[in-house]
Amino acid sequence: MPPKEITELKDAIRATHGCESLHVESVPVKEVFEGQAAWEGKVEVFDLVGHRQAKRAYAWSYRWQSKQGSRCT
Repeated sequence: MPPKEITELKDAIRATHGCESLHVESVPVKEVFEGQAAWEGKVEVFDLVGHRQAKRAYAWSYRWQSKQGSRCT
């Protein structure tokens, strides 16, 4: 993933979890529902720095009906 998009995901993690993060890797994911691909893309894996409980976060960008966004867990 391009550095700009990684930075955007790190910003989303900071806003959601209140801590910094370090990018670890990109993992290809294919979600299948009833035999059909429901979603396919890359999930970015981050180590969390300074979070009280969690050590890892997972984030991805998406486009839906001409809108772009990101999710992190």
